[in-house]
Amino acid sequence: MPLFGMMNSVEAGAKRYLDGLLNPEFKTGHFYVGKAGYPTGPVVDQASIDATLSNTAAKDNANQALRQLA
Repeated sequence: MPLFGMMNSVEAGAKRYLDGLLNPEFKTGHFYVGKAGYPTGPVVDQASIDATLSNTAAKDNANQALRQLA
């Protein structure tokens, strides 16, 4: 699948994870993945694609529901 641009190499995938953990440009509470339709390449904040992902009240409600189930 890497030949078709449908997945990253192990190294590139590992870098994406580490960037998410260590790069201060990535803010907590945001959802970063490849641009719409592009599973590889630069990551973007998904709120730029779907505004519901920046709905703080919905995130808080989901967090509360999950904590009640745990």
